[in-house]
Amino acid sequence: MGGLSRRAYLIETLSKNSATNLLLDSGNILFSSNNSSNVRTQDLLTADAILNIYNTMEYTAMAVGPLDLTGGIEYLRESVLKGSPWVSANIMTADNEPFFPPWIIQQTSNGKIGIIGITSYKAQLPEGFTATTWQDVLPDHIKKLSGTCDFILLLSNLDDEQNANIAAKYPQLHLIISANNRSGNKPPKLFNNTIITQTHTKGKYLGILKIDWSPELKIWENTEQNTSTIIAKLEHDLQNQIVDLRRDIEKNKTAITMMTDQKKHLAAFSANSNEQLTSTFSYRFRALSSKITENSEISSLTAQLKKHISKTNKKISKSQVTRYTSSLQPPSHDNYIEFAGSKSCSTCHDKQYTAWENSDHARAYSTLELKNQHYNLECLGCHVTHKMESNSIQNDDIYLLGLPKQLQSVTCESCHGPGKSHVDSLGQENTFRTIDESVCRQCHTVKMDNTFNFNTALQHLSCK
Repeated sequence: MGGLSRRAYLIETLSKNSATNLLLDSGNILFSSNNSSNVRTQDLLTADAILNIYNTMEYTAMAVGPLDLTGGIEYLRESVLKGSPWVSANIMTADNEPFFPPWIIQQTSNGKIGIIGITSYKAQLPEGFTATTWQDVLPDHIKKLSGTCDFILLLSNLDDEQNANIAAKYPQLHLIISANNRSGNKPPKLFNNTIITQTHTKGKYLGILKIDWSPELKIWENTEQNTSTIIAKLEHDLQNQIVDLRRDIEKNKTAITMMTDQKKHLAAFSANSNEQLTSTFSYRFRALSSKITENSEISSLTAQLKKHISKTNKKISKSQVTRYTSSLQPPSHDNYIEFAGSKSCSTCHDKQYTAWENSDHARAYSTLELKNQHYNLECLGCHVTHKMESNSIQNDDIYLLGLPKQLQSVTCESCHGPGKSHVDSLGQENTFRTIDESVCRQCHTVKMDNTFNFNTALQHLSCK
């Protein structure tokens, strides 16, 4: 969660240079899955911490997304009562009333800003609740806000096509911020007179949209593309070239005179330009890399969360250890093929075993121990040996907290698959899977290891 503390630092720094700042999120903030039947204690602790951090950063509004509802609709409603600024205009009760605030109005020095939230229809809701279509709810809300607000924006976790349809139908909307987890960073694009944009959903970027807005100038223009900005850039470039040339005035006298004249012509053209006045915007996506300073208060909150998770799961792990038999078989998982442990591999594959002992894979669990994260289920699944369908650890995999010592690292069987039947048959039975990039990518994802190269990694393993 280091991205949150870096985000907080950047927000604090940017706020010093701006009179009005809105902190907005279009949803899917709290959980990584929408499977409400597999919510762990750790997941709820993390969601609580995220809500606390967002409130500490004083977010203006957050749209309810499907992944925010994983902890239950009442859990989210309680957070509203505690001050979290959730909005959703289309999650309706059985009485056809919005369960969350459909919108909020933010007063700024430039006027009133109306912020509406729309939740994806993919949201899993309990009986008595529905996620209605935007066609059913937006007309009334936009009409109401148009009469009181100078600027209206929509926080939406609908798909791109739906957002474009909304922009085409409602020119009263000035901005749509989306949360499509397949799209990544999306530079602002004009649809009708509505800007649509989004920041990458994995928390690795801070999206910054700077708006120079006037209610009288309701036509958008990107400041990086308008005439005055282009002229200003040309003037700036010419001035820099003139400064360079003046280092040898005699040699470059003619060139200096020509460039000075060009600069004067540009200034005159800019002064006489009939360019239509517009409201303008500019943007950037700031990567939340480790080079950015972390906000100390938010960093402290994330550290507290890690300690809380470790303490909670450590208690759980004590009850898990006794569930193992001497054969390493987790008895609660009938479909779990038994593991032999890497030591068994050394009998016939001594060279490969020695190479593994000196690898990062062998030290995978100890790296978590050094950071006191060996009870963190978000990390543990990729630092131990288990039958892995994906790197997502669910509630029924809580037994990983009690794995025996032989499986507390990324062993041979993490990659090749369980091998007890191979060992018991003295090598006659081959149960191993082919190692291709998809096997490695279960853990070495772009999010967790963006420099991973399969061919290079394979050479370093020396499993030959």
